[in-house]
Amino acid sequence: MKNLILIPLLIVGTFPLALMADQPLVFLAVPYQSKAGTVPACTALNVKESSRKAELRDTNKSWPKAKIDKKTWDSMEKYADITDCLNEVTAYEGRFDDSHVNNLMLGNLTPGMPSEFAFMLLGPAANQSMSSYMDPMTGKNRTFTYYIWNNKKRMGMLGAALTVAGAATGLGGAAGSIAAVQAGAVATSVASTAYSLESLKSYRIFTIGADETGTIQTFSSN
Repeated sequence: MKNLILIPLLIVGTFPLALMADQPLVFLAVPYQSKAGTVPACTALNVKESSRKAELRDTNKSWPKAKIDKKTWDSMEKYADITDCLNEVTAYEGRFDDSHVNNLMLGNLTPGMPSEFAFMLLGPAANQSMSSYMDPMTGKNRTFTYYIWNNKKRMGMLGAALTVAGAATGLGGAAGSIAAVQAGAVATSVASTAYSLESLKSYRIFTIGADETGTIQTFSSN
């Protein structure tokens, strides 16, 4: 199967769920655990509270619902503004700018964003792999991590099997060959090169590559 570079696609006239929330959004300054894995700090959340618990669900419904007991919930640091939240999280320090935040809230991903932003929008990856290569500009080794998603709503059982098989037999390596050629160019590209959540989920399988600092560098479909 050929490895293709995704073409940026911005869908005019649509808005991400984060902007259509029918209740105030909440941003937690710490990650929390769901059944599918760890939800990154500052993910946009809708919250339903009762006397005993708080039920959390990300606005894009990319992660399963999670329940936290009320005492723990009340002790957690919360924000009503995503920028305020991001500025308080040490792990994000120096890794984002205003354009990244604006695109994130519009449901877009761009090169240069923290990889955590991809998980905020897309949910847990189906698989991941790592690849290293020698950077001809610096003479130093570079290591990339490739996170692989599949759109289960568009795939039958055969498609899902192919996704897992591809990831296990070198799908990440194929993406790595692209990164070795393009990483430098992508890293210096215009920050407005945006990939919408809608466009990414229109592919059966897509891969996002991040460098050693956890910065998104490449987008590809397989």
